[in-house]
Amino acid sequence: MLRVSNRTLSDTVMANLRKNLQSMEKLHYQLSSGKKVRIPSDDPIATVTSMRAKTLISECEQYDRNINDGEIWVNTADRVLDDMGNMFHRVRALTVQGANDILNQDDRDAVALEINQIVEEAVRLANTNFAGRYIFSGTLTQTKSFLCKTGEETGNQNLTHKNGTVRTGINRTNIVKVEYQGNQEAVYREIGAGVTIQINVAGDDVFSATTHRVTMGSTKTSPTDPLNYGTGVIRINGKEIFYENNSSLNNIRDKINAAKVGITASVIQDGPNFRLSLLSDRPAEIWMEDVGAGNLLSSLQFVNGTQSPPNNIHTNATIERIDLFQAIINIRDDLYKGEGEKLSTTDLKNLDNALNNFLGWRAQQGAKINRMETATDFNEDTIIYTKDLESKAEGVDVAEVIMNLKIQETAQRSSLASGARLIQPSLIDFLR
Repeated sequence: MLRVSNRTLSDTVMANLRKNLQSMEKLHYQLSSGKKVRIPSDDPIATVTSMRAKTLISECEQYDRNINDGEIWVNTADRVLDDMGNMFHRVRALTVQGANDILNQDDRDAVALEINQIVEEAVRLANTNFAGRYIFSGTLTQTKSFLCKTGEETGNQNLTHKNGTVRTGINRTNIVKVEYQGNQEAVYREIGAGVTIQINVAGDDVFSATTHRVTMGSTKTSPTDPLNYGTGVIRINGKEIFYENNSSLNNIRDKINAAKVGITASVIQDGPNFRLSLLSDRPAEIWMEDVGAGNLLSSLQFVNGTQSPPNNIHTNATIERIDLFQAIINIRDDLYKGEGEKLSTTDLKNLDNALNNFLGWRAQQGAKINRMETATDFNEDTIIYTKDLESKAEGVDVAEVIMNLKIQETAQRSSLASGARLIQPSLIDFLR
């Protein structure tokens, strides 16, 4: 038979009391904090669920911040494009008006003055800076999007009227050239797990009017003869293309077409000679340059190696392209020159092409806004559902905890009472 001493009884009672106190302390923590998990060992499954929920909530909140920043960027660009769109439609109305042969030259000059004001305001809006970032400069957000030059700066301040009269200095202070200074790189924001959206639009894209054709300035006697410019790499519209020393014009044409860079390359015959010509697939400038020590594009007189794209086209190269700014500048100048027929044909056609491209990009901005609003709603719903899951994982049922605490209090009192009866007086008690 097992012998039970007073010490054994005492140890048992004290152990039960400690256990009851621990249980009561745990229930007290749950009641005071509202959480049932203090350390992972309290409930490993609930701990994992809670940690995953906190991570998801944190990610969704960051996505919301990204969306808010993106919406501000897109909305700013959209407001600017809306203002510019109204101005460009006004230019079209003025072009139709100016093409009317009932107008005398003074009337056309008055129309040209209004269009000139629109050109200046359009360039100002195209250089919109939001929060220290130029919104139409691609990723070069610290670089002014467009650089304008006057007739005095370019030496093109005079115009010749269709009757032969030279209008000296008429464009001296007017903008005659607008050059893009940014790049075509995209600015992205992550709006969901693995989901990104481009929030910017490059000014070189949105303000284009026609496709861009560049034909090399030099000529070759045969399209199949090796060029012998060494091996190297060229970069066209951001993609690098490798060529060999024995590459011919035909080889270069095929390599460019195979690279699928939004350009169609062709070899054209110019009298007894041949030239390589590049045509963009959509209204946008062709960005091209030699990489490293390569000199293919420079040797073919496509580019000037001392400048950067898109303003590095060689002076001997043939360029066929009009952007939106140039289309409006041409309208203003043709008004000054009295070119009514050109206003109603070539100028109006180029302006319509520019507006079609411009409105296409406007539509994309609207689609981006709608997409980000949808993403915001999804993230907010996810946060609500996940917080509910987190609450269920680590939260407590207050009524249940109070009931359990009362049970533990009763058990503790019972333990104390029974312990007092079980633990007999010792010899020390009798010696007092």
